[in-house]
Amino acid sequence: MAIFRDRIRGYRCHRLIAAVVISCMVISVFLLVPLTSLDSKSSDVRQVKYGHRFTYKTWLDHLCPRSQIRDAQAQQLRLKWEAPSVKTIFFMQTSCADALTAREACAVESFAQHHPDRPILLLMTSFTMNHTNPIMQTLLQLPNFRAAYLDLDVVFSEEPLRTWHTDRNWLIVERKAGMMLSDASRSEILRRFGGTYTDLDAIALRPLPNGTNWLAEFYDGRVTAALSSFLPGHNLFQRVVDAIPRAFNPYACCSIGPDLVTAEMRHLCPDAFSSIVANDLQESAMCSDITVLPIGNFYPINYEMGPRGFSQLLRSGTGQEFLKSTKAHSLHLFSSLTAKDLLYLGGGSILEEVAKKYCPKVFKAQRSISAVM
Repeated sequence: MAIFRDRIRGYRCHRLIAAVVISCMVISVFLLVPLTSLDSKSSDVRQVKYGHRFTYKTWLDHLCPRSQIRDAQAQQLRLKWEAPSVKTIFFMQTSCADALTAREACAVESFAQHHPDRPILLLMTSFTMNHTNPIMQTLLQLPNFRAAYLDLDVVFSEEPLRTWHTDRNWLIVERKAGMMLSDASRSEILRRFGGTYTDLDAIALRPLPNGTNWLAEFYDGRVTAALSSFLPGHNLFQRVVDAIPRAFNPYACCSIGPDLVTAEMRHLCPDAFSSIVANDLQESAMCSDITVLPIGNFYPINYEMGPRGFSQLLRSGTGQEFLKSTKAHSLHLFSSLTAKDLLYLGGGSILEEVAKKYCPKVFKAQRSISAVM
């Protein structure tokens, strides 16, 4: 029995020694892997596709994970960044789609129609534009229309937004990332390059006001740059851009949009601005060197009316009366409230009559595809 016990102890000892040796071998293998190699795989992985070099961890991978240059043809059709000029009317599309909806395209055509002597620029976060889409083909026929790549690394290449962008703060609430990027991009582009910006859910009813350095009253004592025109380097947007990192609230819809623009207007001219927003503006007013246009100029259907108020956009038989009575420069559709509401063509609603008159090419193209807009 003693001999048997000694053999068992020896067997256990051999197993223990073997386990220790194997563990040391495994640890030594990991220690021999160069740290630089691990770093290159984790934080700076790069690849080359069809001559284009990019990082896996780019903003595009976060915002538009499905956007890839899949073939040589896509590479050839890739959009390039283009900055607006003071004369440019520009839109931004931050949803990563490679084509506009009919309503968005209607907005573009309407501004192109009313401003034939001004460049109309669509900035898209998509690498490419869908040239086979009938709606996009229609826009490409407009002589003053161009599409370009909204390269956020270029837009946010200067501080303080460079760090804010690099840290991907706009991605904290993923479903709101496009909206946050749109608010920040608009302010930075206006600050650096100037121009006239308009949302993609605003249809032009007549030419925009003359001059520059203007924006509009929104609602509830606020102003908005959702349709605005400024010279580059204006103090308002310098202040807005400087404030974005500290004012940014990823859970609030308007923290770096109308809320921030309104707050900075109050700082620029507290007495004049308080008087402006306290009154129901019927005419334009001055705040510092900024013209504040009344809410009716761009928002003939008030946002405060909510979804029920905007239902009149689709109500049959209301379009002709609206066109006769309105003096607004544009009709804002507020897509956050109305995007899911389908317009069945043929009823003579406000949206249909406005589209027929001010974006006739897009309207015709959409009608050839579907009875719904």
